[in-house]
Amino acid sequence: MNRSLTRMMFAACVILAATAAPRIASSAPYTFIGSFPAGGIPCGLGLGPNGTLYVADEYNDIGLHLFSQSGVPMGTFNPYPAIESYGIGFLSDGSVVFTDYYGKSVLHYSPGGVFLGQFSTGGLVSSWLAVDGSDNIYVVDDNGDRVRKFTSTGALVTDWYVNHPAGIAFTEGKVFVTEMWNGHIDVFLPDGTPQGSFSNGGATFAQQLHANGAGLLYLGDHGTHQLRCFTTAGALQWTMGPAVAGYPFANPELFSVAQAPDGTLFVGDFNNNNVLIFAPSPTATAHDTFGALKSRYRK
Repeated sequence: MNRSLTRMMFAACVILAATAAPRIASSAPYTFIGSFPAGGIPCGLGLGPNGTLYVADEYNDIGLHLFSQSGVPMGTFNPYPAIESYGIGFLSDGSVVFTDYYGKSVLHYSPGGVFLGQFSTGGLVSSWLAVDGSDNIYVVDDNGDRVRKFTSTGALVTDWYVNHPAGIAFTEGKVFVTEMWNGHIDVFLPDGTPQGSFSNGGATFAQQLHANGAGLLYLGDHGTHQLRCFTTAGALQWTMGPAVAGYPFANPELFSVAQAPDGTLFVGDFNNNNVLIFAPSPTATAHDTFGALKSRYRK
């Protein structure tokens, strides 16, 4: 199904659902520090082991845009016309894999842009992907209600049903898959064995799911235009947006997300074609005197 048509078909129900969705205060422990043009619609973000930020593009026939973490353009991966990319992942050798949505394939590039190969995923579409520690690649087929697991060279290992899956992440030995519309983040073993699910916190049109490797999951939402943070046990930590203090553009949509090892958060704004940069907010501390501390513990 055409991606734009899908959004139009569900627009009315998304608006109604968003009205009723819980709105947790924008208390995310991050401070907006800047933004830069994404070069197109930033459907997916991925931060490579080399520190490069890779940005998938939905409509401009570009595979990936490459940037420094401060937003300096570093080129593009442009495999062939009419590509629509979403998911981005990295193999253990630092090379980059990303999806072609309508081409139903995964493309493989060196970090510097040398084409290394591709494989077909079958199914109806290929949207988001995740990579595990053994370089297996998990690919979402949202229109086909499937998650497929491949080796790094494209051999199908297994596949399983998820109700219209969207963002996917691998962490702590498990596969986390967000349902696009049905309000859940589902948890699986790498062979597809279900391990339960938890609420997506009110997201109504879930998109990219990112695991930071330190026990947190970040979820961008096309419906409420918000970013949500969860523990891997399913506890909602905070919700950010849609308004962002200090961001000069109206109607931001926090759609895609990636986090650097130092905690810097990169968030794609679907509506304004920008990448926002957030720094971890300083931890609040209170000054106290040595005398006051002694008085509290004096017996």
